Amino acid sequence: MGIVMQGAFREEPPCLVWPENWRAVQLFLAMGTQWNWVAISGFGGGSVFRVGLKLEVLPVVAGAHDIRITADLLAALSILEAEYIELTK
Repeated sequence: MGIVMQGAFREEPPCLVWPENWRAVQLFLAMGTQWNWVAISGFGGGSVFRVGLKLEVLPVVAGAHDIRITADLLAALSILEAEYIELTK
């Protein structure tokens, strides 16, 4: 049995989140404004890319949401981060 998220992404239907991943998803969503970006410019124009979450603010965000940071949580967060970057290229 998982937890169904509704309304997090308006374009997408609700998705199932396994209970063991719920804290990682909560933390990932809470970190939503904490991205590092890189701008690349050239003769043909420029582009801006997400390169990863600002991990220096992770303890503050996690603490604000009463989430304890563990190795498993960091591993799950890294997977979510990498998949999100891939999906938003």
